[in-house]
Amino acid sequence: MSKRWQCTAVVAVLFACACAAQAYGPCLSEQSRSRETARQIDREWPQRPSNDELSRYIQSLGERLGRTSLTGRSISWRFIVLRDRSPYAFSIGSGFVYIADGALSFARNESDLAAILAHEIGHQLAGHFCELDPPRYGSDDPSTVRRDRVGTLVQVIDLRKELEADQYAVDILRDAGFDPHAMLGVAERLPAHAGSGLAQPENERVLALQNRLRHFRLAGPGVQDSYEFRRLKEQIRE
Repeated sequence: MSKRWQCTAVVAVLFACACAAQAYGPCLSEQSRSRETARQIDREWPQRPSNDELSRYIQSLGERLGRTSLTGRSISWRFIVLRDRSPYAFSIGSGFVYIADGALSFARNESDLAAILAHEIGHQLAGHFCELDPPRYGSDDPSTVRRDRVGTLVQVIDLRKELEADQYAVDILRDAGFDPHAMLGVAERLPAHAGSGLAQPENERVLALQNRLRHFRLAGPGVQDSYEFRRLKEQIRE
């Protein structure tokens, strides 16, 4: 029997679960559902081992991002790398974040990769996993809410939750020492999805990020990529 996986997503690059908007750690219902979903993903999707070099790097980067707030420090973060050349990431609650090999290829620099992870972390910090039902606000307007199936999992894609996660991501990136403008750059490069209106070049996500970042200024020569990022990105290309 298929398990109902309630998630928001941006097609092909950013997947993230979302429900109610409150800032707190995992609740009991979230923990139960996330464990069940994690077991399902373990059965269906090929993953890199946790001691793999790329897995260790992603775990370290994700923890650095996730612990930039007091709320994030109370969560046991687990970042799992999927063996897939497609550029995407998604989260399922209780600190579980999945990211595909292809996301590293998609990222132009380390701030881009951090932005992809920060977006997923943002959903967790916003408390988007503690309700089983679809998003409360608004109707199921196909321009803002969509349901897609990925294998046996169902995604609930809600633009409003994407906007909120983006706002969290900007602060996460800034506090972790990355360029917060990377979130805008990633959003601008998202491929369009036919009929969704969620990933067009000039959409609400881009406009909201432009407005939020209006007063952000980069200090110094800009954020430099780590040696580890450059080396692993080159390995992925091979």
